[in-house]
Amino acid sequence: MKKQISSDATVIWKYLFPGLWISVTGVWAIAAAVDASEESVWILLMLGWIIASSYLIWFARRLKVVSIDEEFIYVSQSRKEVQIPLAHIQKVTENFLGNPKLITLTLNQPSELGTKIVFVPKFLVFAALRSHPIVKDIKTAVRRCRSTH
Repeated sequence: MKKQISSDATVIWKYLFPGLWISVTGVWAIAAAVDASEESVWILLMLGWIIASSYLIWFARRLKVVSIDEEFIYVSQSRKEVQIPLAHIQKVTENFLGNPKLITLTLNQPSELGTKIVFVPKFLVFAALRSHPIVKDIKTAVRRCRSTH
């Protein structure tokens, strides 16, 4: 049975947060730049906004909605869903310091969505510095799938 392992908040992290952050800080940066008396301050404000916005767009574009069953992971990006055999997962990693926590699945062969699948796992209270249980679950499912094939 297919079970979603990515957070329901993926839509917020992928679309809402970047849209709000970029537009609000953009208005603030432009207003501050117009009010700045020195040209160097204006350039620094705009450059900072452009760099931060570019990072946020890069971060958001990578996020996928991920589900799993006994044999496959299902990865969705926009309206496209790709089915990937669990045996194709080479490595499962997670970041411990970022917010939100991200899990990256590295594939041993390219899929239609690339060789790295990045997603935000379901939220856990006080989970910042400990491994998310879904990491162990994915690794176990991959080992089980490889041993049966």
